[in-house]
Amino acid sequence: MSATTSSRWTLFWRRSHTRKALLDMSVEQLRDMGGGGGGDLRAHETVY
Repeated sequence: MSATTSSRWTLFWRRSHTRKALLDMSVEQLRDMGGGGGGDLRAHETVY
């Protein structure tokens, strides 16, 4: 595997894990992380 391919896989896995962690967070946790910048996070919730 070349250095470029390895780097791409590293980025892929990091983004994948970060995305999963963010999706598992509650609206309150996301709001706390965002620094209270306002906006309605409920508009971004996934409805199943």
